[in-house]
Amino acid sequence: MVQSDLRGWIQTLLHLGLFFVTATLAYFVYVQIRASNWYWSVPLPFVVLFLHSTIGPFMGLIAIHKLQHRTVFKTRWLNDYFERLYAFIS
Repeated sequence: MVQSDLRGWIQTLLHLGLFFVTATLAYFVYVQIRASNWYWSVPLPFVVLFLHSTIGPFMGLIAIHKLQHRTVFKTRWLNDYFERLYAFIS
């Protein structure tokens, strides 16, 4: 596979975007929990947190691994920058 900065940006932004969308969704689900709607609002955060926690390990394992091998971006400093960013988030 040929390295490309464009492909790296698309892959990275979609991955980070999905991670932050699920985090935001988990927060909004959490703030909706009330005594009057507990029967559906208590199980819902578990489902959303399962989705979020399924995406999370890929940030600490696969993404950092690929960035350390410099295979995501063609430009070296982009690999270095996002390696540190992913390490910080994970």
